[in-house]
Amino acid sequence: MNDVQRVLLTLAIFLPMKADFEKQPSGWLQIADEALKKR
Repeated sequence: MNDVQRVLLTLAIFLPMKADFEKQPSGWLQIADEALKKR
């Protein structure tokens, strides 16, 4: 997966969840961090 695809995938995942992200950012950042480590 190249950088452009990774950015688009990240946007596709997080933009629809923007409200939830703003309510509990630390939880989503932890999930994102774990997901990035698995790649």
